Amino acid sequence: MEKIELKLIKVSDRLYYLPHYEKNDWCTVALVIGDNHVMMLDSGASRRHVEMFMQQLEENSLPKPDLCFLTHWHWDHTYGLAHIDGVTSFATKATNEELRKMQAWGWTDEEMKKRINELTTKCNQLQAAVDNYEKRIAELEAHMPKEGEWIDEQRGRWIYAKCNLCGKVQDVRSNYCPNCGARMEE
Repeated sequence: MEKIELKLIKVSDRLYYLPHYEKNDWCTVALVIGDNHVMMLDSGASRRHVEMFMQQLEENSLPKPDLCFLTHWHWDHTYGLAHIDGVTSFATKATNEELRKMQAWGWTDEEMKKRINELTTKCNQLQAAVDNYEKRIAELEAHMPKEGEWIDEQRGRWIYAKCNLCGKVQDVRSNYCPNCGARMEE
């Protein structure tokens, strides 16, 4: 198992945090020491994450939390909760609703692969939609008239140009500037 060395950072006598660990995508976990309670902000991503945090508290002679507030439902902020003894946890209604959904999930390898495949399909569909949108924007931009260009359409001429006399940008089907009346030349 890879050795991870994270050190608890002191912000004040009442606020400490274990920084985000990017390689494992572990969230920042904080400790707030109040007069009557000690609160952990987010529960971490795993048993190992929690153990590392608790070890840092012990090494720094800090109290263990009796409360845990979950900032949101993402795995790296909540999966450690099952490994913290003696805490009362709190979260927003929205976070609780998402966690209830996750409780119903199966956690076998097969079920997790199925969820990953479903998410991969959704991500691919979303990427295709974004690609299609970007392609469509490029097509529209390629067909947009540039300042001073004349566009022939079935219903006549369309001017999209800046009037040389008054300076207004025009988007009209006329050879005359609707602002100052000047003739717009090809």
